[in-house]
Amino acid sequence: MADIKIIKGRGLIYECPECEAEVELGQTYCQECGEGLNWKEDYEDWGIQ
Repeated sequence: MADIKIIKGRGLIYECPECEAEVELGQTYCQECGEGLNWKEDYEDWGIQ
């Protein structure tokens, strides 16, 4: 799964867990290294029901 990062002045971005290249939300693979990206929505962790 892609890593979520908050960068001051840029906001929220997503990074490939393998090469740390920036990826777009919903991409199925990293365009830099080809790593497959799995996305999941887990609202329980956020306290949303």
